[in-house]
Amino acid sequence: MTDFEKFAEQNPKFSFVPVMMKADSDEWGGENGYIDAKLLKRYVSDVSKPIYYLTRPAGMVMAMYDMFVEEGANEDDIRAEEFSGYRWLLVT
Repeated sequence: MTDFEKFAEQNPKFSFVPVMMKADSDEWGGENGYIDAKLLKRYVSDVSKPIYYLTRPAGMVMAMYDMFVEEGANEDDIRAEEFSGYRWLLVT
């Protein structure tokens, strides 16, 4: 069990949804494809409630930031940190 799975088990306010663009095997138990509004709405009933922390390359961070805002997230609830070579955006 990963740390994130443990966090989700211990805290009902924390959700862990692993996503791969293309899984390498049939054993993958997470979501497949891009993170988009449809996927977001499957797991978040009210997009305006969570605090978001995302991480990956800058292009993905900016795309996720824009999607969250377009879907109704408050910009004050989207956390971003800068790291060398990446812009990190964290979501809870």
